[in-house]
Order: sequence, then C-alpha cells, then structure tokens
Amino acid sequence: MNEQFSYIFLLLPILAIDILILVFFWSPILRNKKTIIATVVFFCLPWYFVVDILAVRVWHIWSYGANKILGIWLAGTALEEFVWIILVSFLFSSITVVFAERMISSEHGK
Repeated sequence: MNEQFSYIFLLLPILAIDILILVFFWSPILRNKKTIIATVVFFCLPWYFVVDILAVRVWHIWSYGANKILGIWLAGTALEEFVWIILVSFLFSSITVVFAERMISSEHGK
C-alpha cells in the first residue's frame, strides 16, 4: 500500500460505513429534517476549520505525517482533514436529529 494514501484509506471506509447505516436505517427521519442538518453543517464547518487550523498551525496539538497524506492543502487544512470535517459534521448532525426525533416520539407515546 502506498503510504501517501494511508490516512485517506483509513478515513473513507469508516465514514462510508457510518453514512450507509444512516441512510439505510434512519433515512425516513432524516429526509424530513434536511433543513436542520444543512443548518448544523453550515454553522459547524467554519468552526471546525478555525479550530483545525489553530490546532495544527498555531498550537501544534497534532500534525500530519507528510508521507501519510496526499499533500493537498485547502485553507490551511489537509484535504483528508477537510473530508473528515465535512463527513463528521454531517454524521453528528444526523445522529443528533435521529436521537432527538426518537426522544420526541417516545414522549408523545407515553
């Protein structure tokens, strides 16, 4: 395996499995909540990018091994981290919507 792709090869399958679970099991709930998910993702992405840039470039909390990433940088963030931020924002907003919907449904069922 080419080391340059190791981070992206670890990242994408894990997130693909998460997204597939969301789509297959919770799509009816998520279909009705697109606006909420889009709003959460829209507001989370700028925050994540600011925090990521600060963590990597200013505070040096973590770094990327140059031999483990593609070497493509967008706004101070490695492409792989950019993909991670977008997918994690979508994933957590979707999970939050699903759990909130289930809590509301269970309260109304009492």
